[in-house]
Amino acid sequence: MTSDPIPAVLARLDARADALADDLAALIRIRSVNPTFDPTSPGETAMADEIERRYRSLDVPVERYEAAPGRPNLVARLNGTGGADGPHLLVNCHLDTVPGDVGEWYDPFTGERAGPWTRDPFGGVREDGVVHGRGAADHKSPIIALLYALEALRTEGVPLHGRLTCIHDADEETGGRLGVHHLATVIPFDFDMVLYACSSEFTPLGREFFTAMGRDNVIRAFAGWQTYRVTVEGQNLHNLTPRRAYGAIEAALPLADRIRDLAERVNARTIPLEGSGQPRMRIAAIETGDRAAFHHQARSCDLIVNRRIAAGEDPDAALRELQEVLDAHAAAYPDNPARYVVEREIRPHETPSDHPLIDAFAAAVRRVTGRDANVAGLPAPVGISALLQHVDVPTVLFGYGHLNQHHAPNEHIDESALLDMAKTYAVAIADVLGTDRA
Repeated sequence: MTSDPIPAVLARLDARADALADDLAALIRIRSVNPTFDPTSPGETAMADEIERRYRSLDVPVERYEAAPGRPNLVARLNGTGGADGPHLLVNCHLDTVPGDVGEWYDPFTGERAGPWTRDPFGGVREDGVVHGRGAADHKSPIIALLYALEALRTEGVPLHGRLTCIHDADEETGGRLGVHHLATVIPFDFDMVLYACSSEFTPLGREFFTAMGRDNVIRAFAGWQTYRVTVEGQNLHNLTPRRAYGAIEAALPLADRIRDLAERVNARTIPLEGSGQPRMRIAAIETGDRAAFHHQARSCDLIVNRRIAAGEDPDAALRELQEVLDAHAAAYPDNPARYVVEREIRPHETPSDHPLIDAFAAAVRRVTGRDANVAGLPAPVGISALLQHVDVPTVLFGYGHLNQHHAPNEHIDESALLDMAKTYAVAIADVLGTDRA
C-alpha cells in the first residue's frame, strides 16, 4: 500500500521556517545587481556560487554556462526514478536583480509616489515576521523556497518519478540575452512543462487595477508584445516652389490620430482571462530625422507604438490592423508614405485550463492553505516569456509574495508567505513528477 509522504515533508518545512527566512535574508545581502544597470556591480557570480553550493549539498549535479565573463547561468538536474519515460519539469527563477533605486516609482499598496528606502536595500533585514531588501520578491524568495522544498522532499525520502531541471539564469532583468537566450543555444530545451517560480500575488490596490488577479493566483497565460517603428517620409520644398508639401511631422500628426483611433478600439476590447490593466496599445514616442537647416522640415518622423497581444490573440491580425491604418494614411497623403517595422516581438502564451500542471498547483494551494486557487492570465509578458520564445510548452507562474512589488522601493515578503511558497512547491512538484515511495 502506498503511503502519503507529504505530511512529513510539510512538517519538516514548518520546523525549518526560521532557517528559511534567515537564508533569504542572507541571499539578499549578496549584491547581484545586473551590471547593465550598475557597471560597478559584481553581477551574478557570488549568487551563483551560493546557489550551486546549496544544490551540491543536496547531491544535485549542477553545471555552469557563461555567455560572458562573470555572467553565469546555473542548470541543476535531478534524474527521476522513471528515467526518460517520466515527465520532465523545468523550474526557472533568475539570479540577477535591479538596483536599489530604479527612479520614479509608485507604491503598490497606496498608489502614491514611492519615497526612498527606509532600510538598506541589500541589508537583508528580518523584522516583525517580514524579510526586507532587494530580491525579497524578485527573485530570491522563489529560489530559496524551491531549494527548501527539494531539501524536504529528499530528506523525507520522496523519490520523484519524473525528471526535474532547475535553471537559474543571469541577465533576466535586461531581456535575457546572456541568460535563457544563450542557454537555448547550448543545452536542449526538452522539458514537458515549466514552473516559472515567481511571486504571483497582488496587493489589494493591485487587485483593483488588475481585475483578473485575486489571492493564490495560478497564472496560466501571459500576454505578448509588439513594438512598431512607424516611419513617415516628409517633403522639404523651398518656399517659392509652386506646390504644397507636407513635412514629416505635419504628415505624422494625422497618422498619429489614426493610430490613436485604432488604440481606442483595441483598448476597449474585453479579455476576460487577463482582465483590466494598463492600456493595451499606446504611442510611446515621436522621433524625428535630420533637417537640412534649423528652420527646415524634418525629412522623416518615427512613431514608436507599443501593443500588448493577449493570450489567444493572433499577432498577425494585429499587424494587419496596423497596415490598414497605414493604407488609409497613404490614400490621404500619397506623397508622404509610411511604413513600419516590428522592433520587438514577444509571442503570447496560454496553457489550457485543464492541463495537469494547473490541476497540480490548484490542489497544492488547497492542501497548503485551505483556499481555492485563482486561475487567471497576466496582462503582460514576464521573465519566462523569453524562454517561451524558444519552446512552446505548458507553463505556470506561481509563488507567494507580491508581483507588483518587483523593482519597488521597500521590497519585502512576509515570512509566512515564504513558507507557504516552499510548501506549495514541494507538494506540486511531487504531484507533477509523481513519487515512487511505497
